[in-house]
Amino acid sequence: MALIAPACSRLMSRCVAPISSAFPKHHKSCVQRECPRKPITRKLHHQATAKFHKLASEQERISIPVVHGNLTRLQPKVRDFIERSALVCRPSAIHICDGTEQENAHILQTLQSAGQVKKLPKHDNCWLTLTDPRDVARVESKTVICTDDKRETVPNTRSGVSGTLGKWISPEDLDAALWGDRFPGCMAGRTMYVIPFSMGPVGSNLSKVGVEITDSPYVVASMRVMTRIGERVMPIVEAEASSAGNQGFVRAVHSVGQPLPMKGLLVNNWPCNPEKTLISHIPDENMIVSFGSGYGGNSLLGKKCFALRLGSILAKRRLARRAHVDSGHHEPCR
Repeated sequence: MALIAPACSRLMSRCVAPISSAFPKHHKSCVQRECPRKPITRKLHHQATAKFHKLASEQERISIPVVHGNLTRLQPKVRDFIERSALVCRPSAIHICDGTEQENAHILQTLQSAGQVKKLPKHDNCWLTLTDPRDVARVESKTVICTDDKRETVPNTRSGVSGTLGKWISPEDLDAALWGDRFPGCMAGRTMYVIPFSMGPVGSNLSKVGVEITDSPYVVASMRVMTRIGERVMPIVEAEASSAGNQGFVRAVHSVGQPLPMKGLLVNNWPCNPEKTLISHIPDENMIVSFGSGYGGNSLLGKKCFALRLGSILAKRRLARRAHVDSGHHEPCR
């Protein structure tokens, strides 16, 4: 069944390949039950994502089949993130990951058919992947953090001196680089995978959750190893979204940057776009956006992007709240 999406309206879908069980109804959190969250006055959208939301609202009617999962049953904030991403990236299909063994077998078969992985017989569940040598890890020059104030991201340096403790980009420049250039239509001909993930044990108070959107089946298989993913996690993501909106879960968007049909030849059957690789972090939006690389921490966005970079910012905010409480102010439930 196809998704019909008129401009400024929600995608409507039916579950073509039903998940094993419906998401359970959640109990109200302590935030809802005892001390309701006070409304926060802020801009509708951060400047770094202004074009993203504008593109999503202005797109013409499109038809996108949901080949696995049920989009219409998701919490509105989660569903809205998926819908807007689909409207901007224009994939040929949407697959909402459930994390099952059957799904993993299907993903590995997809990778084998594409020549991206090869099964090694010496050990069980052992796979070989050969990447494009141009697609490498630790591309500091292409890894940026976007804040309104540069001093929130990197130390001040003398004129003409380039710092080594991070790379800042202005919201306006990032908005143009991502949504004005790289992402519109970037998933054409590919499946858009939706990965609900948990960094840490599912349900733990110390764990953090998010949703990564990607057009790489390799990322799906790897996130299953690196994190906890699937239908066990989605109800927690939905509960966090219900209580705290977009600040309740990390939104991550990734693309290899090679819409189909491709214009050039693949190296080792590994899709990437190293000339336009950009890994960006938008703390105010609780958002990570990565383009052009399928390698390691550049594409597995729960890893360094979330756990290290956004994680340090979340810790700073938590310490600020604790200092606020220690000064005699009332502490909210969360």
